[in-house]
Amino acid sequence: AGSVFGPKPAVIAQAIAFGTLHVAGFPAGPVGVGLAFGYGLTLGTVRHLTGGLQFPIIAHMGADTTIAVLFVVLLLR
Repeated sequence: AGSVFGPKPAVIAQAIAFGTLHVAGFPAGPVGVGLAFGYGLTLGTVRHLTGGLQFPIIAHMGADTTIAVLFVVLLLR
């Protein structure tokens, strides 16, 4: 059962939500929202192409780990 609109609107809508929910992320504000929106488009596309959440979840965990390490390194400077 597919959507009448296809996957593009769904991927864009979830990317908007993903970006908006990361407004207080790292980096915070409009730059963070823009980066998270772009990453959301990527994760949404990966989810569509693979048909599952396994790879987007693994990618998100990798990104979160990278951001956490960078945050700690910058914090300790």
